[in-house]
Amino acid sequence: MKMLKEFLKRSFSGVGFKTAIIISATLAIAQILQTYTKVDLGYQYPTSLFEIWIGGEWASYANSITMLILPILACLPFSTSLLLDKKSGYLAQIYLRKPRAKVLTTYYVTSFLTGAVATSLPFAINLLLNALIYPSLLPQTTTFTFLPSLRGLFIELFYTMPWIFCLLYIFIIAIFGGFIACVGLSLGNFIKNKFVLLATPFIVYFWIYFITMQLGMYRFNPYVFLNPSQAGNAEMPIVLGYYILMAGISFIALFSRGLKDDFI
Repeated sequence: MKMLKEFLKRSFSGVGFKTAIIISATLAIAQILQTYTKVDLGYQYPTSLFEIWIGGEWASYANSITMLILPILACLPFSTSLLLDKKSGYLAQIYLRKPRAKVLTTYYVTSFLTGAVATSLPFAINLLLNALIYPSLLPQTTTFTFLPSLRGLFIELFYTMPWIFCLLYIFIIAIFGGFIACVGLSLGNFIKNKFVLLATPFIVYFWIYFITMQLGMYRFNPYVFLNPSQAGNAEMPIVLGYYILMAGISFIALFSRGLKDDFI
């Protein structure tokens, strides 16, 4: 537990996490500036928070960029730590004092938690800022201004308890980001350059995006199903499948090599 606290403190106070905060805040504010609409108090249904926040629309540049760079945000805080600690000799010193399995588990948990927080930041910041501008009016199907399909994921929550819907979707994005960060961490066993390591999860994510879009397999595209606006219907089995796949790949890649590494 002590080692976990030290790693978390190191991550949250590091340059990577601060960079993620700056990027997230910039995107959150940019989205507000691009989509700002004066609240209509006349005869039309006023603009609601739940149709205008970054997760309620898919047309702004900020929304597109945020969904595209999720892997980068996830990996910035801690995913390069294993690679850098190997190079500096710090990892060898930890191995002399602690069991390898415990050390690697701490790296994994820290990477997951910090990646989850980093990917949720632009959505959380934007939702809170937009809540200062727009009323939290309950979504209405008859206005035709709310994007999630009536066949979408958690759609009943959206139309009855939209705050819960938003927070739940941010949680789904956070879990996805946490596992991306773990995949990035595990690459430290195979990649020697931190910039290549940071870029690799993004490149894989982008190719999945490109291939699924070209084949019309939108439901398998994380760029689509992670967007709360659900331009394509999200399916929970597919989301869970991605979770399991990334957890399995990252766990095996980290521990199969990390437990045997004889660099000391």
